[in-house]
Amino acid sequence: FIQYSKYLEICSKYGVEAFEARSLIKYLHDLGIVLYYQDDICLKDIVILSSEWGTDAVYKVLDEQEQALKGRNGILYTDDLPTIWNDSNRYPQELYPHLLGLMKKFQLAFEMSSSTYLVAELLNNQAINLDLDFKCGETLSFRYEYDFLPAGILTRFIVSINQHLETINNVKQCWKKGACLRYRTAYALVRLNDNIDDRSVQILVSGSTPRDKQELLTIIRDAFNNIHTQFSQIKITEKIPCNCQPDCKSGLT
Repeated sequence: FIQYSKYLEICSKYGVEAFEARSLIKYLHDLGIVLYYQDDICLKDIVILSSEWGTDAVYKVLDEQEQALKGRNGILYTDDLPTIWNDSNRYPQELYPHLLGLMKKFQLAFEMSSSTYLVAELLNNQAINLDLDFKCGETLSFRYEYDFLPAGILTRFIVSINQHLETINNVKQCWKKGACLRYRTAYALVRLNDNIDDRSVQILVSGSTPRDKQELLTIIRDAFNNIHTQFSQIKITEKIPCNCQPDCKSGLT
């Protein structure tokens, strides 16, 4: 890695003007030669010359599920980082904010406070038992069906929509395959099905105000649509299931 200012110095040394350097770094990023996120406030000051350096740092966090982060249900404290990134030459502490920014960029984690992050890939598999009322005829229902289920699609969704996660006693109401969301008077349950004969995401939205319910469903769909753009080769079918009675299997494509 190098600082972006250092990159500009090198470009200037070889006669590349600043405006050309901005186009060049985007081109190098698109080719996968470097990683540079000029629109990200946490990452715009650093150019990652080796993608393996960045991904290795991320995997070091994920590999701590059975060690430093065991029993945490995805919670990562900044105090954990010197233990996880214990090679100070390879991962100096001044780069911790950039590496955490990289995890957010990869939709692997989000910031809960200045010293606490939630790593969605390290969430428990056990579903949270939430007392939610989804009445037939009053609940908005939506479903995505996949011919091949993209890896980490639900955890990416959880990170991208974290500001709408229901919170009870300072605990985010989500697990590896599901999440409860809250928006004004509306609430939603989003669940992943990853069975051999059922590869889908089910969305249920209810609440006291029709407008709030519709807006929450739109927020959820926008989040999934953004994620789906990263998996252009996968066939995704959108359905509006019938809600005439519980567990009705009919639906409109």
